[in-house]
This record gives sequence, C-alpha cells and structure tokens, in this order.
Amino acid sequence: MSGRTALEIGKRGEDEAVRYLASGGYTILERNCRVRGGEIDIIARHGDELVFIEVKTRAYSAGAYPEERVDFFKARFFARAIKEYVRRSHVSERTYIRADIIACDLDMSDDRCSVRHIRNVELPLY
Repeated sequence: MSGRTALEIGKRGEDEAVRYLASGGYTILERNCRVRGGEIDIIARHGDELVFIEVKTRAYSAGAYPEERVDFFKARFFARAIKEYVRRSHVSERTYIRADIIACDLDMSDDRCSVRHIRNVELPLY
C-alpha cells in the first residue's frame, strides 16, 4: 500500500480513530467539523463528557511520533476551534469538555494501524 498521499494516510488514521472510539463506547457526533479558526477532527460523547479529538497519523517510516506534531501553535488553534464550537453550539456550562489526541501509526508494509489515545491534553488558554 505504498504511494499513499498525506491526505489518504490522514483519512485512514481518522477512520481507525473512529473505529477505536466506537469500540470504547464513544458516540461520534461529528467528523471534520469546520469552525471559524480551524477544524476539529472528531467530536464525540463519552458518558457525560463532550470530547474533542485531534487525530495525527504517520507512516512507520516517517520519523517522529505523530502526537509530537501537536505543537504549541497547533494546540492553540485546536483550543480556539473548541471554544468557537462550544460558543456556536450553545453547549451547557455544566457539560464537561475534554480534549484528546489520537495518534495512529500506519505500517505501510501490511496496512495495519496501531492507535494511542492520549486523554485530557492540556491546551493553551489563549
């Protein structure tokens, strides 16, 4: 399965993340939600929590861990997108909101994908 574009690899990672979340009892509310200031890869509900998820995928041969690509600037855009979504959607003040990262490692030789779920990531407030 070599020769995939970055978009194809990213979509595969998001598809794997959705499967992983669904198997863990999450209800997927939205995918690739565009708001002023950015895009949120996955919005899900898990129990009483509203969970915003950034998905990062890499091919095994591609260097650093995918979650390392969520640097300060990406985290700030993610935080702003969450804030805008909450404002726009009139989410109750009593709703517990959580930000997670799902890191996917795609093995291009056999097309298998491993998933790491990093819960409750701290995001910049501005």
